[in-house]
Amino acid sequence: RSRGLGDGYKRQAVALAPHAIAGLLVARTRRAWTGRPGPAAVLVAASLLPDVDMVAVVLDPARAALLRHTLTHSLVALPVLAAGLALLVRLAGGRDGFGATFLLAATGIAVHLALDLLNAYGVLLFYPLSDARIELGLLFVVDPVFTGILAAGLALSFVPSTHRRMLV
Repeated sequence: RSRGLGDGYKRQAVALAPHAIAGLLVARTRRAWTGRPGPAAVLVAASLLPDVDMVAVVLDPARAALLRHTLTHSLVALPVLAAGLALLVRLAGGRDGFGATFLLAATGIAVHLALDLLNAYGVLLFYPLSDARIELGLLFVVDPVFTGILAAGLALSFVPSTHRRMLV
């Protein structure tokens, strides 16, 4: 069977799921953020933002493997990406200040980088200062068990605290 362009997009969507779930899970950790769509949206968007480099797959499939997980997955780009997202949110009428939105965005991006460090593909965390690929190799790139654990944690975060004690 031949692989169509859509197959690559499906695999990428599956790979994005843990990042989105983790971003929302972080948003659920603060009582001040729950019930407000703004902080959760910023954290989820930021937790997906480093994978904007997936555009390389469409633009130059032959070099995509070399371009993925480089600049957008580096600590050098983290503050730039966070500032860009915070600026976009503020321009779109976000209620929180630039500083608070920047910190939320930086947190979401850091969550993404941390998750990618856990898999065997790794990231060029200090790119462009270093081209060393750092990985812990604890997870598969797409790990349904780990994604299920994150999803279960997210689901539990919606259970009222009085009932949650009976579950654990």
